[in-house]
Amino acid sequence: MRPRRPVGGDASIGGGERGDDLAPQIPVHQEAVNEHQHRAVLRAGDPVADDALGNPCRREARVTRGALYHHFRSKQELFEAVFEEVELGVVDKVVAAVATQSDPWSQAMAGIDTYLDLCLEPRTQELALRQAPIALGWTRWREIEERHALGLIRAQVESLTAAGLIRRRSTGMLSGILFGALIEAALAIAAADDRSQARQEAGEIIRSLAEALR
Repeated sequence: MRPRRPVGGDASIGGGERGDDLAPQIPVHQEAVNEHQHRAVLRAGDPVADDALGNPCRREARVTRGALYHHFRSKQELFEAVFEEVELGVVDKVVAAVATQSDPWSQAMAGIDTYLDLCLEPRTQELALRQAPIALGWTRWREIEERHALGLIRAQVESLTAAGLIRRRSTGMLSGILFGALIEAALAIAAADDRSQARQEAGEIIRSLAEALR
């Protein structure tokens, strides 16, 4: 798993836009700015519009445009940073769920179930599955998803193969196919009218695919 990339130190409020320089001159810690980024992006209907990543975030955090974009070269880069944080949170929860199980099969099933459950969370669903493919483009979105998820899937495939729980196959190809299946399941959940039902059906299908590998 890739270590968290710091996005900078504390941002300080300063002048730069009419009205912003009337705000109290107090430090704004990066953690607070990150949370406001999440809120602004999730609230916005269009993630690449001016209000989606600029003004609401700055109003809530009480920082100037210059203080915010000191850390990011563009609105898309800001969105990508927020998306990365969401993805890291998903990975952390999946890893924690896997660690609660003692055998490779239970670990794999716990990882699948936790990931699909997270697809029902508003932040993951709205930002990672709905807005990110539009804001970042399909190719860049998939690259980031792959970077965070594929290593976990590959580790589980290797563990299951070593334990003799699935037949030996090309680890790279099988991991890629399972990654694609999970991504499509996640997108289907996000797009469904009844997301809870979609999550249940997706879980049954993914488990059936896993069972067929034995």
